[in-house]
Amino acid sequence: MFPYEIVRLTHAILPDVASAYESNGLFNPAATRLHDGSIAVYPRMDGQDGRARIGMAMWDARTNRLSGRTLALEPSRFWEFGRKHGGVEDPRVVFIPVLGKFVMTYVAFGPVGPKLAVAVSEDGRSWGKLGPVHFRVESDPDVDLNLYHNKNGSFFPEPIMSPSGEMSLAFIHRPKWNLDFIRQGLGATRPLGVHRSESMWVSYAPLKNLTEDASRMLELREHSEILVPKREDENIKIGLGAPPIRVPEGWLLIYHGVSAAVQGEHLTYSHCAMGAILDAEDPTVELSRSDNPLLTPSTLAEVNGNVPNVVFPAGIVQEGDGRFVLFYGAGDLAIGTATVSKLAV
Repeated sequence: MFPYEIVRLTHAILPDVASAYESNGLFNPAATRLHDGSIAVYPRMDGQDGRARIGMAMWDARTNRLSGRTLALEPSRFWEFGRKHGGVEDPRVVFIPVLGKFVMTYVAFGPVGPKLAVAVSEDGRSWGKLGPVHFRVESDPDVDLNLYHNKNGSFFPEPIMSPSGEMSLAFIHRPKWNLDFIRQGLGATRPLGVHRSESMWVSYAPLKNLTEDASRMLELREHSEILVPKREDENIKIGLGAPPIRVPEGWLLIYHGVSAAVQGEHLTYSHCAMGAILDAEDPTVELSRSDNPLLTPSTLAEVNGNVPNVVFPAGIVQEGDGRFVLFYGAGDLAIGTATVSKLAV
């Protein structure tokens, strides 16, 4: 039995329509607790120029509002935009004590489509870009993950032993097998032995390489598929939501599942929040999983946003009372907040 539940907080946090940076949407927010105890939120901002940016604001728990909105990252490097598209979007942020750094993983929508990239910060306010991640080509599985688009990435906040026995930073991500963006007509070219739908994978960056050069965390190896769609509520794909967070049971994942259903002559899609517990020492081992969605689209922003029927968890912060605050994207338009807590026994 999955031991956690999600309960919505009050109103959605809406974009400032007068802002050139966020008039088209303020959503999919990362979140972390800064050194002074305050909670910083890093939403995706979609502006009037059609490019995505990553903002920063401080969250007030009493009012469930954001203050001091500013820009954290803008698309500025060649791998972050193309001639007719581009942006930096959908961040996840964790503080990694062994490095003494905040680490942001984000999607760089560059010349050949979405790729995962990393930025680091000493204080959670000023960020330095390290670049796109690189997946070492290995024989098992026999795949070059660098060929594919990749989204929904985050490091674990604590070191974990890799399959080869090296203390490492584990990294969750979701490869996208469709290559039509690169060459029309290629379609889905899945590696042999992987699930037919997009699933969650884990890779590792050896810790010994990172103490003197944080950019070595871009060098990922020992890849494996860990969570695959199981339920009708995730019959299209699953992907990481909020970063993994340590709980007594193991690693808590609040992830997103995408499903499709026929309504009349059309397919309708729905993005829901799901939950899983992974083993504390081996994240390839699934210990439990929610039997039903923990959060489904129901509010106005979630159901009728820029993209209908979307709940997209992206940030999670632990509170002092053992609960967690979850920050999620509502309909690719606004920010929703909720509490994650243990089920009463």
